[in-house]
Amino acid sequence: MCDIDLPDLIELSDFGGDWNSYFDAVYEVFRNDFIYSSVEFRGVKLGLKRHPLIDDKEYTFYHFTTSGSIETDRIADISRCERIPWAKPTIENCDSWALKVW
Repeated sequence: MCDIDLPDLIELSDFGGDWNSYFDAVYEVFRNDFIYSSVEFRGVKLGLKRHPLIDDKEYTFYHFTTSGSIETDRIADISRCERIPWAKPTIENCDSWALKVW
């Protein structure tokens, strides 16, 4: 078994319940991890889907932070937002953490 060291969650309560400030912070983590730096999965650099922009944010960010089976009706998902700091380390460490991927 290996140690899995993940960043802290980003919690809405840390922003006094202010959704806009919270969402901006979540987006900043996404930008730092996926736009301003590269992400590799098993040695292959990943790209992200930028368009269509949703509220001036990349489509991949929209998909990461919302849920729902009908793409045009997805809604913000707080648990996905909280865990945005986990995305990059999980992708880059999936093998060393013995995660099943498909």
